[in-house]
Amino acid sequence: MCLPAREQARERQLHLRNGTREALKKVKLGEATSRKIMTTIEYKGFRIEVSPVGKGWRASIFPPGSNRALADSPSNLEKSRTDEIVAEAKRIIDARLGPRSV
Repeated sequence: MCLPAREQARERQLHLRNGTREALKKVKLGEATSRKIMTTIEYKGFRIEVSPVGKGWRASIFPPGSNRALADSPSNLEKSRTDEIVAEAKRIIDARLGPRSV
């Protein structure tokens, strides 16, 4: 019986949680570890969710009170550090807010 891709991914996650050796044979180590990592950062009222994508990172930017990420949220598929993508996300937020009077 062939399961849809979403159900297959769910099955892999369940096996990983149980820590079974059989699951580790089925799932590449890189895929298993990258699926577990996600960081949420609050910045000037915006929410930045940093998650792995390819060998790099994606920073999804959510405006205050929204559950939809901005279309111009940055990502880097190449090997990179999380602080680089977070800095880019902060630059995008700062540009959206524009200059502030003191």
